[in-house]
Amino acid sequence: LALRGSAADFWRALRTSRDLDQALVALSQGYAADLEVLRQDLSGFVEDLEARGLVLTEAHRHGTC
Repeated sequence: LALRGSAADFWRALRTSRDLDQALVALSQGYAADLEVLRQDLSGFVEDLEARGLVLTEAHRHGTC
């Protein structure tokens, strides 16, 4: 799997952040986008990775998804 553009930025923010909120703050510093739009895009990215079995979210690990 190769990530380019915003997907690569999203992945980098997720890897260097403790949670989605911290990743969102990091991303908001580099993107001139509405924060809610950025949150939706980031959440969609994580959901797509989870659906492909590439990441596990806390909800998935605790059986609450």
